[in-house]
Amino acid sequence: MKKLTKAISIGTLSLGILAAQASFNLPFNQSQTAEASAAYTYESKVDHLNIRAAASVKSKVVGSLNKEEKVEIIRIYSNGWTSVHWKGKTAYISSKYLLPVVGYAVTKTNLNLRTGPSTSNKVLLVIPKGKKVTVHEWKNGWGLVGYNHVKGWVSEKYLLTGE
Repeated sequence: MKKLTKAISIGTLSLGILAAQASFNLPFNQSQTAEASAAYTYESKVDHLNIRAAASVKSKVVGSLNKEEKVEIIRIYSNGWTSVHWKGKTAYISSKYLLPVVGYAVTKTNLNLRTGPSTSNKVLLVIPKGKKVTVHEWKNGWGLVGYNHVKGWVSEKYLLTGE
C-alpha cells in the first residue's frame, strides 16, 4: 500500500510540474493552443487593430485598439487568433498584431535605445534618466522595450525593474 501511495504521489507531482511548465511558456509560444492561467497583457503593434466577435476576418468588428494599447488575453490559438477580454465579453484579435508585455522598468541613466541587442547596433534615440519603459522581452542581458512609440533594445544593467 505504501508503494502504491508513493507511486501515485510521484505521478501527481510530475503532472503538476508539467502543467506549470506549460502555463509558464504561454505568452511566448504562439504555435500551440494554450489557456492563460493568469492575466497576461499584450499590446497592439498597429493603429486601428480590429477586435472581432469571432476568430475570423469575416466576423463582425466589435471594437479596435490603437498602437501600444494594452489588452488582457485569454487564449492563444494555433490558427493565428487570440481571444481577449473586451467590454465584459470574449472577443478575438489576429495574433500577429499583438506583442507580449513582460513588465515595466525605469531607466537608471540616460540610455541608448538600439536597433538590436548589441552596442554595435545603431542608436535610435536616447531615453532620459528616470523614464518608464514597457518591457517586451529579455535576451542575453538586453531588453526589448517600448518608449515614446519606438521599440528597440537597451542594456538591462541600466534598468530598474520590479514594478
